[in-house]
Amino acid sequence: MNRGIAYSGKGQHDQAVADFNKALEINPKDASAYYNRGMAYGEKNQLDQTIADFNKAVEINPSYGRAYNNRAIIYYLKKEYDKAWNDAHKVEGLGFKMDPGFLRKLREDSGREK
Repeated sequence: MNRGIAYSGKGQHDQAVADFNKALEINPKDASAYYNRGMAYGEKNQLDQTIADFNKAVEINPSYGRAYNNRAIIYYLKKEYDKAWNDAHKVEGLGFKMDPGFLRKLREDSGREK
């Protein structure tokens, strides 16, 4: 896991994904391994894989605010605004704060207030 995070930090996302895969072989219930692999996929612009990993992370840990937060951003990038809003509400319901700049853009682009 730690080596995967280090590879991600160095921009070596293929190696990071490989290490997160190994971490998941060892512990398939590790929500943070799914989250981190999703982040690496996001850096590779593989948004569907990113969403799938964030989905698995929140399935394992329904209180994983960072996974909801970043999934909202990916949904926004895919112009799936209703899903982005759902995750933004979930983040705030868990007691975390979404970036106000992101929420402003989501309001503007979705044509919704909340």
